[in-house]
Amino acid sequence: MSASKDFYINLLKSENLYDRLDGWNKIDYLIDNGILTKKEIESLLGNFEFLLYNEDETVALHAFKLLDKLIHYGILEINERLRNRIVELVTKPQLDNWWVGEEMISKGILNPSDLSDKLDLFFNFLRLQNADQIDAWALARNLVKDDVIEKSLLKPYVKNILVLLKSDDMHLRFNSWLTASDLVKDGIANPEDFLEVREYLVQLLKSDYFDDLSKFMKNTLATFLIL
Repeated sequence: MSASKDFYINLLKSENLYDRLDGWNKIDYLIDNGILTKKEIESLLGNFEFLLYNEDETVALHAFKLLDKLIHYGILEINERLRNRIVELVTKPQLDNWWVGEEMISKGILNPSDLSDKLDLFFNFLRLQNADQIDAWALARNLVKDDVIEKSLLKPYVKNILVLLKSDDMHLRFNSWLTASDLVKDGIANPEDFLEVREYLVQLLKSDYFDDLSKFMKNTLATFLIL
């Protein structure tokens, strides 16, 4: 056994779980370059399955992101037990988990219905009164494209961003207005939805807070000023 081959085998079963994740992230490289055969990797699959069901949810979520590689090479198939495991973790009340869930949808590992059945949990993120709401709206736009959420279901939550659109934190206000612009562009909201806070946009655009890049973004936000 070559030193290189021995190194990667040890990496795929490393006691350090993040090193092990790194090893499994390299299986396309290992197979394509003839360092390990598919059969040799299959013999080590238990080490990867340990990551999928690990009690450390962060480890498991990272392992989920590698599933498409193993599926592509025919090393692993998604059975009902694993699907339930993925759905259980990605629909927990943490926004980062839901982002992994969206990735699983976009890769075809989960079906849209796997997340759409849990939307009451997701809508809580759109009620947050901090920058996490902005992140949640970015995810919501992706979930619309993934056929997980219908635009009409998001409409009632648009009003929640109004608080952020007039935030004293000018950076948060700026990013909130960019999000509002994206919601209009995607047909989730209308410019009229933000009419009552338009003065805060005018104040923002007249401020000296931003650099030339933000001044360039005025064209993006101008749609709210022509009503």
